[in-house]
Amino acid sequence: MKKLLGIIVLGLLLGGNAYSSESHNFVCQVQKPNGVLEPMKFFFELKKNKLQIDGIKYKLIDKPKTNETSISFTYTDGYINIVSINRSTGTMVEKIYDKANDPKPGLQYYKCEIF
Repeated sequence: MKKLLGIIVLGLLLGGNAYSSESHNFVCQVQKPNGVLEPMKFFFELKKNKLQIDGIKYKLIDKPKTNETSISFTYTDGYINIVSINRSTGTMVEKIYDKANDPKPGLQYYKCEIF
C-alpha cells in the first residue's frame, strides 16, 4: 500500500511539473529608462509552443526554454525578437533584430506579472 501511494504521489509531482513548463501567461508593461511604466499592458500567452500577444498569434522560431529562474523564447513578427523573463523579479528584456545578422538590436524592457 505504501509503495502504491508513493508511486501516485511521485506521478502527481512529476506530471504537474511537466505541465507547468508548457504554459505561461504574463501581463507586461513597457518600462522606460527612468523606471516609469507606460500605462498600456500586453497579455502574453505562451502555450504548447504557441505564442499569442493580445490575442494575435506569432510564430515561435525555437522551442521556449524554462527553468526555475527564467523563461526565454524567440519569435518573429517580421523582426526577430529574443525574449528573456526573470521569473523572480518579473523583468523582461526583448532584443529586437531587423534581420538575422543585425549587429545592434533594439532593446525593450518590461515589467511583468507572471501567473
